Amino acid sequence: VDEGLLDRRQALGRADALYQQILASGAPDPAVLNNAANVRLALGHQESAIDLYGRALDLGESPVAYFNLSQAFGRSFNVDGLNGALA
Repeated sequence: VDEGLLDRRQALGRADALYQQILASGAPDPAVLNNAANVRLALGHQESAIDLYGRALDLGESPVAYFNLSQAFGRSFNVDGLNGALA
């Protein structure tokens, strides 16, 4: 087992747990939602990442969140979603 990969996975797991606590504690913030989605995507949880990016975009348009959403759709092989996010 690659220890670097294991360390990265553990760090992402800790970050994910912290983001979930932040999200549960109050009013949603688009930057926090986007970053939480980035962590979920890095962990391989495409559907929950897509949901979080969508929630971030519901609060305001963001080219970064749209790009990240397109990447999540790409990893899910959802070409229509990918094209829609990029448009």
